[in-house]
Amino acid sequence: MSEVVRPEDLQLSVSHEKAEQLPEVTPNEARQAAPAETETASQPKENKWKLAFRQLMFMKRMNMQFNDRTKNEIELRQQNISPISLICSVPYFNTFSADEIKALVAASRRESMRPGETLSLGIANANLQQEGDFCIVISGHLALAKASAPSAIALQQGALYPQLRLGIGDYFCIHGSSTMKVIAMELAEYLTIPMKLVL
Repeated sequence: MSEVVRPEDLQLSVSHEKAEQLPEVTPNEARQAAPAETETASQPKENKWKLAFRQLMFMKRMNMQFNDRTKNEIELRQQNISPISLICSVPYFNTFSADEIKALVAASRRESMRPGETLSLGIANANLQQEGDFCIVISGHLALAKASAPSAIALQQGALYPQLRLGIGDYFCIHGSSTMKVIAMELAEYLTIPMKLVL
């Protein structure tokens, strides 16, 4: 009696023979046997990243150079700023005539303050309303504080809060009723005009 061979049995036997013939492949061998296309595909990606990084670094250097140049130009303009430009930058003086502006310029003088130096904004003789000075910051920064506040705390507050810091073009008054003071946060210069010409 002959045995009946089914097609399923043939497929299983063939696949079993193939499985026995295939050797085991280690992960290292598989990596080495991988096509070189994956390496060449990763190289352009790496080159793109390097190129993008170089471009970013170049742009950063250019930006730093531009900022340095701008800062130098601002400092140069501050050094060469004229009293008339400073006075005209204050909105209060917009209503003044050309002759009145010239009188202010003629009467004005430049004063400087060393870092940490304090200037009281009150005056001893408060009876004369015309007495006092109108001041405009030319360069540097001044910290505005109560006259009774310790200078160290006033400097810290000036550094933390912009509203307590006076810079170029900002102005303040020295008059009898003031209970404030300014402290130089760095080497500073200001233009002072007698109050009798301002009022």
